[in-house]
Amino acid sequence: MKVVGKFIAAMSLFIMISGQAHAAIIEFNFSLSGDQEVGPVATSASGHAIMTFDTITEILTYQITITGLDLDGSQTASVDDDIVGMHFHHGLAGSNGGVVFFISNDDDLLIDPILGIVSGSWGPSDGISGNITELLAGELYINVHTQAVPSGEIRGQATRVMSVSEPSVLLLLMLGAFGIFFSRRL
Repeated sequence: MKVVGKFIAAMSLFIMISGQAHAAIIEFNFSLSGDQEVGPVATSASGHAIMTFDTITEILTYQITITGLDLDGSQTASVDDDIVGMHFHHGLAGSNGGVVFFISNDDDLLIDPILGIVSGSWGPSDGISGNITELLAGELYINVHTQAVPSGEIRGQATRVMSVSEPSVLLLLMLGAFGIFFSRRL
């Protein structure tokens, strides 16, 4: 009986503490292609992006992988496939919207032109706070602009994949510990 009382006290304390911190890591995927552009673009270029958003720090980290386009102008002889801009835009699928974040202005920007990878972060100091509602609603997209198609050659809409909240993870850990404790008592 003492053990059950201690467990109830521990669970009560846990619930009080976890109720104060509702952090969640939310994952988004983007699949970039020319057919998602408003006025579809016939291109062999494509891309994929993975992003995570931390609801406490309000920092979005992203990694964009692009194939068929030239990130630094030295991968192919043609200038037509040279990327001239990459942005996050506000807009639903099938409609164009304004730029909300210039990826090229990211202080944390890392570019690997050989592998076609662009990574960085977008946080409160970069103005993400005014775009969180749109992000969570799937109303942001990535647009990649080239010399040949300055309006955008490939585009991908935000798709929310998964959320993991810290209180849920802690509750699962606590229940697992409870189960181990009682299974050894039997």
